[in-house]
Order: sequence, then structure tokens, then C-alpha cells
Amino acid sequence: MGDRAVLDHLDAYSSPRLVEYFDEDTCRKMEKLEESKLGAFKDMLRSMSSSAMAKRKRSVTIEAKYAVEEYDILILSAKESDGLEGWFLENDYKIPAGASDVLEGDIKQGMKYFVAKVNLKEQSRLGFETLRPLKMAFESPKFMMPIRLGMVNADGTQELFIHTLTKNGRVETTNYRTVKLPSNMGLPVFIKKEFGDFYKALFAQQVKK
Repeated sequence: MGDRAVLDHLDAYSSPRLVEYFDEDTCRKMEKLEESKLGAFKDMLRSMSSSAMAKRKRSVTIEAKYAVEEYDILILSAKESDGLEGWFLENDYKIPAGASDVLEGDIKQGMKYFVAKVNLKEQSRLGFETLRPLKMAFESPKFMMPIRLGMVNADGTQELFIHTLTKNGRVETTNYRTVKLPSNMGLPVFIKKEFGDFYKALFAQQVKK
């Protein structure tokens, strides 16, 4: 399991901040770092009896299955996108129309699916009211975060916060132009009372760009 305190620390450390300085030059700075949060998905196995289900099942392989405290974990691989899409639907996951196109691209790249389903009885037994972060590690020839299925499943604008810790400098996306948020700027004094609204407007403007 991941340590929630680590995520809370990163979230707080990267939150937008208004800093006020008092010195002979009356300088003011706004310090801002950059991104936040990550979160987790869901899943678990169920038997399938009809011939159509059996055919789909053959195209989906459960590479690993185990329980991690309040989570039931599956690692899935698949040969066909239709079969994988059918597996999700038959196991009560909401998959939007057209998801098979996204799944097909993942399958061609040899990706596997990490599926975590919350075990509510185990969560209650352990005494946790909120979900704890999952921690996982994997090796990949590409430095990437596959999010296309989540994008297809979104209804309107979607936010994803990612903390990237690296020894080798800044990380940026390769398939979208990076638009930086202004930081370390002097601001009028009245912003002090309206910083929340000011930052939301600033962020919205950069998103439009």
C-alpha cells in the first residue's frame, strides 16, 4: 500500500501559493510549483457460462490475481479488443461506446490492465473510511502514462494530476504543447484578498491556450 502522507505532502507542496515579503524594496512574489495527485482504478473476477462469454473469456487472460488488504487485484492481458471490452461489461464495468478502438491500440502495444476492485467488507473490517492509495511498480520501454480509456469515459472536461519526480529535469508531454502557468511574479496588493478566484481565472485562461 502507498503512504497517504506522501501524497498529501506532494499535494500541499505543489499547491499554488501567494507569498508576501516585507523589505526595503517592498517586493512581492507569487511562488508556484507545478502539479498534483494521483489516484487508482478498480476490478475483480466473475464466472461466465454462456458460449458467447466463454469465447470472450478465451481472448482475455488473467495474468495474476491477488488481494491487497481492501483491494482485489487482477492483471489482465488480451488478444482482441472486443473480447476485453466484453469482459469489462460482463463484470459490471461501465465502458463507453467506442472503447474497443482505444483498447485495440493498447493491446497492439502489448499493454496489460491493472484492475483493482474495492472489497467493502474488508475495508470495513480494517476500519478505514476512505480508500488508501495503491502503490505499484512496473518496467516499460516507454516513459508514459496511458490515459486514453479514461478520456473516452469522461463526460466533458476531465482533470488528471500527476507528480513526476526525476533526477533528470523537467518532464513534459510529447503529444500536447506544454503551456506554463505564470509564476514568481509581482502582483497588486488587492489580489491578497481574492487569490483563490484570481488563480482559478488564471488557470482557466491557460487551459484555453
